[in-house]
Amino acid sequence: MAVKPDNSTMLGVSAIDGLGAGSAEGARVDEAALVDSVRRGAPGSREAIYHRYKRRVFALAVRIVGVIDAEEVAQEAFIRVFRGLPKFRGDAALGTWIYRLAVNAALSHRARRANAPAVDHEDVEAAERVVAVTP
Repeated sequence: MAVKPDNSTMLGVSAIDGLGAGSAEGARVDEAALVDSVRRGAPGSREAIYHRYKRRVFALAVRIVGVIDAEEVAQEAFIRVFRGLPKFRGDAALGTWIYRLAVNAALSHRARRANAPAVDHEDVEAAERVVAVTP
């Protein structure tokens, strides 16, 4: 039995979007439609943006903060994206804007970690012993 290829799309986002298929102008129109659907509150529109850019944002976060904190940074980046979409003007491509927000989230995270006081492991072990003994 032959397998039927999946031609379904979610709000105009197909599985081959972002792989170089189509022109840059067509991608800009598609991005504008996607941003407009998020602004209207269309079901699935936020998920479509997330799934289109999640790998790029995560890979960027890994390069800046490392594997351990990359998921947290990617999450923070998408929070910033969805909060900022109503103010997105479209001067740059959506991907460029998301990339910049992800860089800013990663750099902020790295700066916060650098300013955090170092944890003394002996203090942590002593606190754990106290908590374990306390009824």
